[in-house]
Amino acid sequence: MRVWCLAIILGACASARGGAGDPLDSGADSIDAGASDGANVPATDAPISACGTVGVVDVATGPIGSRLPTLVWNGSRYALAFQTDVSPERAQFAFADADGELVPGSIRAVNASGDVGQLTPTIAWSGTEYLVMYTAARNGDDIEVARVGANGEPIAGSVVRLPTMTGDNGWGSVAWDPIDHVWGAEWINLQGYATTARFARLSSTGAKLGEVQANTGTDCCMLNYLNARVVWSGARFAIAWETKGSLHVSEITGAGAVTTPAVFPSDSTAWDPQSVALVSNGAGYAIVYTDRDDATGNFVVHFARTDGGGYIAGSDHVISNPGAFGDNPSVVWTGSEYGVTWSERGGANVNEIWSARLDASGALIDGTRQQLTCGGKSNLWPEIAWDGTRYGIAYEHDVNGPEQAVHMIVGTVAGGGPQ
Repeated sequence: MRVWCLAIILGACASARGGAGDPLDSGADSIDAGASDGANVPATDAPISACGTVGVVDVATGPIGSRLPTLVWNGSRYALAFQTDVSPERAQFAFADADGELVPGSIRAVNASGDVGQLTPTIAWSGTEYLVMYTAARNGDDIEVARVGANGEPIAGSVVRLPTMTGDNGWGSVAWDPIDHVWGAEWINLQGYATTARFARLSSTGAKLGEVQANTGTDCCMLNYLNARVVWSGARFAIAWETKGSLHVSEITGAGAVTTPAVFPSDSTAWDPQSVALVSNGAGYAIVYTDRDDATGNFVVHFARTDGGGYIAGSDHVISNPGAFGDNPSVVWTGSEYGVTWSERGGANVNEIWSARLDASGALIDGTRQQLTCGGKSNLWPEIAWDGTRYGIAYEHDVNGPEQAVHMIVGTVAGGGPQ
């Protein structure tokens, strides 16, 4: 198990036991960060432990924060994209090794010359390079993509502003099609009170090849980070989005035709799906999302399945803790089970990171959920990846009030599993 922080602040990275990391370089284009001092790292790889036995690496307060991480596994290490809250905000790239330790000197601004804020970045890996997609915060937000080489260096001249509909565009994700060698991108467009889910195929260099509207009508999509998700199934792209009162998964066929969506039925009076995440298992899809609980009014995390042709009856159920407020779920398929992570607010009124392993049907393995963080400060926006043996989870840690830092945990999660 490893815990580290990407402290994009003017300070040092310190563990919960007080050990100091290396000083941070606050350069605008390439920001380096100290790793954990190792005080909370066991001598051998171990399952991610319950709250109270994992020390959460804390960070000195400073004027710049890092937040909203996404991550991919490239076969030998993790690559992350995240946002730094400096004016203007920047989409950043970094490597973490297989044990979750930040690779020193690897943090790069993916578009250092950008003239506006770069918000909510997301990342995908083609096998030879990365694509980072983010919202460019102009007067009328645009979608931009930037390519990063396998060595972690941004590719000069690779930034592309996607021609999109007027209005505000953002809150999206991106995936790679290794058959046709194109990217798939989904995002949400807002024009006044009308919102639509958009999908586009992009060339290997990021040029838009075509764009379609996923939903019918204009009553779509809460304007929330990562409410539009795209994945590659092994044969085609699939996309998920929520509307004001329904949840949808559609496959993308041919050059971009949207299939009739699998509509997930309401299971509550206060049906209000949000915070969608999607994964393919090769034969179908699993979706995790939040919805209001009838009894408490709190949002709880649901898991459900579709075979691509429709919702699998009876597969939708709550996986977060009863009575708690769940949010920001993320899911990955390992080949035999699902790993899920989410943030959850309990009695202490702070958000902590939780995880669970689910079998192929979506049932909790050993009926167990695992709390991964503790310490009285909120942790949000977890994203999970699988390296073939262990899970990696990146999340946003509240350092002090408005300041955040990206943290990462690597190990196995609740229910046992590979060591």
